[in-house]
Amino acid sequence: MPLTGVLATTSGSAGVRARRGLRGRGPGCNDSGDAKRPGAGSSRPAAGHGFRTCALAVGLAALLMTTPARGAEEHGYWAHRLGFSLTPFAAVHVGATIGTIMVANVFFIIIPNQKIVVADLIARRTPEARLGDEAKQRSTHNNYLTLPVLLMMISSHFPMIFSNQHSWIVVALVLIIGGVVRDYFNAKNEGQKGNRLKWQWPAATVLMFILMAFVSYREDVKVAEDDQLESNDVLAIVQTRCVSCHATKPTDPDIEEAPGAVKLESIADVKKYSAKILKQSVLTNAMPLANKTEMTKQERQGIGDWIRRGMPIEEE
Repeated sequence: MPLTGVLATTSGSAGVRARRGLRGRGPGCNDSGDAKRPGAGSSRPAAGHGFRTCALAVGLAALLMTTPARGAEEHGYWAHRLGFSLTPFAAVHVGATIGTIMVANVFFIIIPNQKIVVADLIARRTPEARLGDEAKQRSTHNNYLTLPVLLMMISSHFPMIFSNQHSWIVVALVLIIGGVVRDYFNAKNEGQKGNRLKWQWPAATVLMFILMAFVSYREDVKVAEDDQLESNDVLAIVQTRCVSCHATKPTDPDIEEAPGAVKLESIADVKKYSAKILKQSVLTNAMPLANKTEMTKQERQGIGDWIRRGMPIEEE
């Protein structure tokens, strides 16, 4: 059974087909391809090509998705200067790091072990059982990391993940919930029933409610009357922190036109897009992107207070 152990586990469904025997369905990210059992007349299992391609795709995606973070790192935004609160780029880096680990599992353990087993079988030698055990272990790691890595690598689109003061807890909960959900499908695909399938969804539901409560919590900040901003103050902040991108002719070298066609060049513009400003710059720290213009917490609170007060405009 060593061949079954290695080749079945290289498919990414750790332990499932290893116990059922190989049932190849064609190459893909979750299948190594059709493989015949030893002695079935095939000189070589047709395995690994699809999975190798998918692993390479994950690695390239990780590289490409972290490229925009270069500018953020130059400004010292890596995990809010090595704190535990993530920036959008640092959150993507978490996903890229996990993806890199998964790719390394494939290229340095799973595929090399598979090649050794194939060579032994061709030479009519009995492959070492440890090769299958190692490949199964690494494939199990990859299997349980699949759902979390997908979310983390697109996390820059979801401020709830990185804008929390303790966003590392959000990442931890995502990893745990993803693993619990994956465990359910693994057990179900193995044909297990009863108590083995009863705990995952209740546990995942409880953890999801905890996660939802955690990411939705926002401290209710009261701005003292003496510290409240006037419309001119708000416009000055917006022009300093936002207009380099959100203008008819952006001055930021990385921006060619105003993102989302949102222009904030006048107080009328600020009032028009106040709901988006509240969402992106007050309730979350999604904007300015990576806080490139260094908007302060006090400025965010002041703008939020002004919007909630009905956005009063002083008489000329």
